[in-house]
Amino acid sequence: DPMAGYLVDQAEALAEQYEELEAPERETLPAIVEPTLNPNSIFLADEFDVETLRAQGVPILDMSRRAQQAYDRAIGHLNIALESDPRQRRVYDLLMEIYSLKGEYDKALQMLSQMYVFFPESAELWTYLGYAHYKAGNMEPASKAFETAFKYMTPEERHAYESLDVILPEEEKKQYEQDALAYASRFWTSKDPRYLTSYNERKLEHYARLTYADLLYASDDLDIRGWNTERGQILVRYGVPKGDVVIIPRSTTGINRSAAPKTPSEQDRTGSVGLALNTLREGTDTDLLEEANTYNIWDYGDFKFVFEDPFRNGEYRLYSPSAAEIADGALPWVNDYTIKARETFRETPERYDYEAPGRQIELPYLVSSFRGRDGMTDVYVNYGIPVSDQYDPDEDIINLTAKTGIFIVGEDRNILVEQRPTLYGLKTNQVVQFEESNIWVDSKAVTSPPGHHEVSVEFETASSSTVAVQRRKVEILDFTGDQLAMSDLMLAYRIEESFDGRPVVPSDIVRKGYSMQPAPWSVFSVDQPIYLYFEVYNLETDANGVANYEVEAVLVPKRDRGGVAGAIGRLFGGGDEGVSVTVPASIEARDDGQYLILDASNQEPGLYTLAVRVTDTQTGRRVERDQDLFLE
Repeated sequence: DPMAGYLVDQAEALAEQYEELEAPERETLPAIVEPTLNPNSIFLADEFDVETLRAQGVPILDMSRRAQQAYDRAIGHLNIALESDPRQRRVYDLLMEIYSLKGEYDKALQMLSQMYVFFPESAELWTYLGYAHYKAGNMEPASKAFETAFKYMTPEERHAYESLDVILPEEEKKQYEQDALAYASRFWTSKDPRYLTSYNERKLEHYARLTYADLLYASDDLDIRGWNTERGQILVRYGVPKGDVVIIPRSTTGINRSAAPKTPSEQDRTGSVGLALNTLREGTDTDLLEEANTYNIWDYGDFKFVFEDPFRNGEYRLYSPSAAEIADGALPWVNDYTIKARETFRETPERYDYEAPGRQIELPYLVSSFRGRDGMTDVYVNYGIPVSDQYDPDEDIINLTAKTGIFIVGEDRNILVEQRPTLYGLKTNQVVQFEESNIWVDSKAVTSPPGHHEVSVEFETASSSTVAVQRRKVEILDFTGDQLAMSDLMLAYRIEESFDGRPVVPSDIVRKGYSMQPAPWSVFSVDQPIYLYFEVYNLETDANGVANYEVEAVLVPKRDRGGVAGAIGRLFGGGDEGVSVTVPASIEARDDGQYLILDASNQEPGLYTLAVRVTDTQTGRRVERDQDLFLE
């Protein structure tokens, strides 16, 4: 009984203090008091809220001292058992459970090295190794250990680790059943927090949760694996709860009756000291058979689960109030956690919050789409890496080795594009200075099918001390039609003509005879010229094969409404805000590349909308694009 154990611990501690006191000091000890709470009322419509229980006077007990004593005894006995016979398979399981609960993963790994000697083909050995390495932050060994475990698993165990049934939304299960292998591959890709690593952190977390659930909640007597219990499945869905409280709501009734009717004193505000002393002297008259039920509350912050153990055998189940409890005032729609659990599963099938190792930084990046070949789209991912103010601009290279990654993931969760270049030093001629930071800029050109995709830009130093992952949904434009079309607007810090088709600076990108240093974010100084590149497709040519078109570009303060048409309308409708430029153009082709330079030196700092409209003078058709940017 945890309550009895707690009281014994307090009593022993008090007895030790009592023996150390001089006789006069003993006279000042507080009188025996009775806790001021009504244990029979703590569950009436309170949704098992721990703070409500605390406010009602229910003591929240610290069991750490007793737990440490139990831990020391258990470890001592189990180590003695292994010394006498290291082939006792069950002892390793118990040690792994204890080390996992205590968070002592280095000791677990030492113990598992001995287990390997006697049980090298045990699936549990390898899942234990995977779990211990994962919790210790050793991701590569964890991944390899879990992969090895699959070689030795039974079909039932392998199914438990490979199945997505527990964590999938209901609406996706039919798709999963049609092709489980392909669907699982796409699912894990979509959940991977870092494509740059060789392992999937989310999948490793899933394997670790399954292993931990089996360690804690498996029942040999009932032949139930831990991941098949209610607590085990919830742990697999959401991980370890933020709060884990065990409550024995009626065990204190007998203790109350055995305590002298005193009020709390200044020295003993809760009455726990007197309660502990009196229990030591007189015991309790609690009937454990009558008052057997215990509760386990798992709090995840925005939702929680309550389990009960009515038979005190450790087989917890989700709590549902009995008819008698409903008659006493319990509200089934408030406290029935079998119902509330189903609602939570539907709204939040699973949860995983990734915490990257090392220092976290943000990588600015912009994505621009242009027409490619064979129905594909040329995509430029222009990104920046923050650089310390201490870098020396007179040096050619900033000494840094880092891995970078550019990934495009489709709507079907398949990786469409991946590039993993390694940077061996950063060239200082690619550093652009701003008021509050310096950014090293670079671009990667890839080819992708059009669609609404996710773009991920990732970065990790060789020492893994600095990590960045930036992701967002991006529309990769479709240029396969024959109507007048326009590319994205690519912001740049510099654009020059390239007469030989080569980049003016090695890091530049080149399109249609122009060499450009694209901008990774839409931030410009008011003293800095704004370069802008775009392409126009499917212009109509005249009898001489010449296409004529007009470009209108405006930069105006950002407004909540109006869009491109509103921006242009405000400027050419008599307004005097912003900057504008109009350029006529002719070309002996149906497609063209064009760049503009805008001078914003007379503008106030703030958020602006850059809008460009192209009008085909042959047909009168128009196409427009816009881009927000910030002037500092």
